[in-house]
Amino acid sequence: MKKNQSLALPVMPDKTVTFLAFVAGAMLFVYVALMILTVTLATVQTSLASNMRETEGSITELETTYYASIAKVNATSPTAAGYVAPTDVKYAQQNTAPDLSFAGK
Repeated sequence: MKKNQSLALPVMPDKTVTFLAFVAGAMLFVYVALMILTVTLATVQTSLASNMRETEGSITELETTYYASIAKVNATSPTAAGYVAPTDVKYAQQNTAPDLSFAGK
């Protein structure tokens, strides 16, 4: 090489620069969209977890009330509530065979 010549870099075609700029822009758009999606899903998950805890608290409260009511009913004497023992017990009988049947076909 001669002393006066400088190293020249190869020139890229205009289409290549445009294409790379488009690809970089598309990747930036996808990156921002994925970040927004991630934040949105994290917010929804946090909200659902909070609703789950509130629902569990409501269920616990209802169970406590239910078991307290059952304990109160079990502690009550039937005779004190006005119930008496049955004097006679009868059972209903079921017909042995139905009147109409497709069993013979």
